[in-house]
Amino acid sequence: MKRIGTAGSLFVAEDPTTGAEGTVVTAEWLNSLQEEAAHVIEGAGIPLDDASTVQLLAAIKALAAAPGGNPVLTANQIVEVQGSSFVCFKLPGGTIVQAVQSGPVSGDSTGAVTWPIAFPTRCISAVATSEYTPIQTDGGGNHSWGCVGTLTGATIYNDGAAAAFSVIAMGY
Repeated sequence: MKRIGTAGSLFVAEDPTTGAEGTVVTAEWLNSLQEEAAHVIEGAGIPLDDASTVQLLAAIKALAAAPGGNPVLTANQIVEVQGSSFVCFKLPGGTIVQAVQSGPVSGDSTGAVTWPIAFPTRCISAVATSEYTPIQTDGGGNHSWGCVGTLTGATIYNDGAAAAFSVIAMGY
């Protein structure tokens, strides 16, 4: 996996008060991230589908349920931990990928998930996807949600009908 090309390989926020520019996210870096995710999905035998937003979660679950149990593998391989509502992988470079299912989150409220393994340094990204198809709306045709990740978990902001969510996060 390609790390972002900044000092310390960390993203930097723009600071308008000092004129410091934020990290420029390049096509090269985004393509690297996309290919990492695509390889997990395809490696689980799942064809890529532009209309699906839960393929990575399905692939992680499929790989975690594969025969052989919960392997702890050597260098240049994956360390895997799984449970009934989560799966997480620690990749060779130290990147941790976790997928967690939340309980129902009421409409117009927040919910929380706790990572099975706390990120030691940083949660880079956390993304929530509704587990309902089709998306239930708030009566006005709108359903939106957001997710903010921390070292130990994430808060899901649900601005629509009650729903359960899957949360996928990456960090190190």
